[in-house]
Amino acid sequence: KVKMEYSKEDIRQAYIKLKSYVYYDNTDLLLRRQLVEFETGIGKEFLKNNPDSFYNIHSDIFNYKLHFTLEEKFKRIAEELNLYHERKDFFDSVLSKVSIDFYPKKYKETPEETNYVSNEKVKSEYLVERITPFINAPIELHIISVLWLLRHGAYIEKKLKTECVGNRLLLNKDKSEIIQGSGLFKPYFNQYQKWRDNAVDKAVQILKEGKSVAFINLDIKDYFSSIRIKRTEIFKGRRLDGLHGYYNLQEIFLKIHEEYSFKLAKHKSPNDFYEELKDEEGNLEKVVLPIGLVSSYVLANSYLQLFDEQVLSQVKPAYYGRYVDDLLFVI
Repeated sequence: KVKMEYSKEDIRQAYIKLKSYVYYDNTDLLLRRQLVEFETGIGKEFLKNNPDSFYNIHSDIFNYKLHFTLEEKFKRIAEELNLYHERKDFFDSVLSKVSIDFYPKKYKETPEETNYVSNEKVKSEYLVERITPFINAPIELHIISVLWLLRHGAYIEKKLKTECVGNRLLLNKDKSEIIQGSGLFKPYFNQYQKWRDNAVDKAVQILKEGKSVAFINLDIKDYFSSIRIKRTEIFKGRRLDGLHGYYNLQEIFLKIHEEYSFKLAKHKSPNDFYEELKDEEGNLEKVVLPIGLVSSYVLANSYLQLFDEQVLSQVKPAYYGRYVDDLLFVI
């Protein structure tokens, strides 16, 4: 008998944490819009015009209504997650909708006449020099991302150094799991301020001792797209002991990364990197991290864990702090 690993309540809790995260994060407005449509049913005309939409799959078998309430959606997601090893069409349909939105990061600067003054602020064209890719995925997959964090986040978080400051998860007192309620990450402004202020405080202390001091601030170019995480680190395979829900979660979570990595590689952004992801037989061995998926921020912290240890043991700066891929040294 299959053990129903995930309940409707589990899905609701993951959704509440996702909703809270999106509320405080203002970098991805499209995700906000998706959340509104998912919750309120605004855009129901879309369902009418798309009979193959996610929630209408199996409607003949389960006699589901076309317009689902939020509670019905939670129940359906839990059911399909637990049964993914038996029937894949719901989540495979959701996974097929993964795409990438590209946002301009840097514009090419056009040389201007130094002796010519104008109040014209709009140009006829803007040449984009660098872009940032964001995952565009259905809300169901963002919920999967949060569920994965609730299962693995505390384990990853406990191993991080205090010098890693950005996107730190809120754990309970014994650090065994993420706190109950709507919170997921420590507030951005507190962590960012701590990262900068601690560096300045250390520099002031050194100056008072009559020594010279230098700041070095570096960041890693195209960090999330440059990460190479082995598939086996995300999905280690399935045990046939009835706990299918948990392994289904891992498998879907991996497939999000595979879909995204493949589609990003097709765009050759930030470069033509697909060969770096394949093994000797040409199979996909590694994946990149999608910006915009909450789990990516935790995995991005973990990816530089060894680097943090090497900086502290070998470089031994007076201060070292890392905010995701933004590195600050005081020497």
